[in-house]
Amino acid sequence: MKKIVNLAWLNILQILRNKEEIFGILILPVLLTFIFSAVFGGGTEESKVPVIFVDEAKTEYSRQVYEQLKEVDSFSVKEDTRADAKELLTEGKIDAVVIAPDNLCSDVLARNGASMKVLKNPGSARMFSVVEVVNGIAGRMAANARTSQIIQEVVSEARKEFESNPLPLAPGQEISLPPMPVKNFSEEIKTELSKTFPYLQEDPNNEDLYWAADEKWEPEPPVSVEVQEVIPSEVRGESVVATGYLQFSLGFTVMFIMFIVLNGAGGILDEREAGTLSRLLTTPTPKAQLLLGKIVAVFLTGALEAVILIGFSALVFDVPWGRNPLSLIIIVGAYLLAVTGLAVFLSAMVRTRGQLSAIGPVVAVALAMIGGCFWPTEIVSPFMRRLADFTPTGWAMYGLVDIVARNRGVSEVAVPSLALFGFAVFFFCLGVRFLKFE
Repeated sequence: MKKIVNLAWLNILQILRNKEEIFGILILPVLLTFIFSAVFGGGTEESKVPVIFVDEAKTEYSRQVYEQLKEVDSFSVKEDTRADAKELLTEGKIDAVVIAPDNLCSDVLARNGASMKVLKNPGSARMFSVVEVVNGIAGRMAANARTSQIIQEVVSEARKEFESNPLPLAPGQEISLPPMPVKNFSEEIKTELSKTFPYLQEDPNNEDLYWAADEKWEPEPPVSVEVQEVIPSEVRGESVVATGYLQFSLGFTVMFIMFIVLNGAGGILDEREAGTLSRLLTTPTPKAQLLLGKIVAVFLTGALEAVILIGFSALVFDVPWGRNPLSLIIIVGAYLLAVTGLAVFLSAMVRTRGQLSAIGPVVAVALAMIGGCFWPTEIVSPFMRRLADFTPTGWAMYGLVDIVARNRGVSEVAVPSLALFGFAVFFFCLGVRFLKFE
């Protein structure tokens, strides 16, 4: 065992002495992961839907619309004049313009068919989300206005009843209310109103009632909509798809681990070409220990790359790798074994380091594309999803998405881990069978 560790350490030092290897392990993967995640991953200001808000009303009601638009994470909302906003929309620089007209406040309070205008860019698919959000805000305002109307009607009826019944009432004494003007009005509310409103000196202010109703939407609205992406039942994923920076962080980690491991296995070919391997065979060290030492070195090099990429994406993009540390260790370890076995197999199939350098990137990129490293397998055809099941990258992505995006535990990654162990055994058996030391 000690000899295997010493041989592995010696091979790792040989890899780290090469400046090109250092660049390939430390700098290039991190740089490419950052670029692709930042540019295509979403979540940046540039990726948000650009919306201009035109406040012609200049009231508390229009400010509420503006603040609610700004609360939408996927929107980038700015204020401007109507003329400038139309010009930007015509030039295609924004997706939508939301206009709060000057009569918004009076129409809302008078329930006089208040409306907001949305000018949209028909060439942008994202403008539909703006329309949906504005409709939601309008619905909230309509509900507030209707609530204030209901309360005023109830108070008015209660006051009429009280005025027609001159009998003195002690505080807290109930009076009988006439039929409510609104169907299915809560009996509890009727009772409370009958206790309270007869003693009011004047009818409650319409605007006060509006904002009192609006307060009931916070911190949570009375009814909310939870939206999830539901994947077809034949796909493993179930309900959550890794997208944006999360997809690129997971996918590039899987792909670059394979790149580094395949490249690290080239050390076996270097020593075979230089005759070092044949000379080592003349020493008392058994052939199995020599091979294990080199395999362990390749495995640990891949593990180092995994730690670097996982740490970088966690710090820079806040990828939640640490939700299930044990699950993460199991799936990454199984994947490292699988790609290490693949590296040994490819080393046995080629004769020179140059051949491995030529075929290795092709194999890595092909497996990365099929396995879903660049895009979720849930969005591709059923045939491509089935094809991903025959790749170690596909099973690695299944497991990592389950852990990171879906917050699954050890039991859920058991199948992907077993599949990866199966790949490892298969490739190791073939690699050892065909590997030549001379």
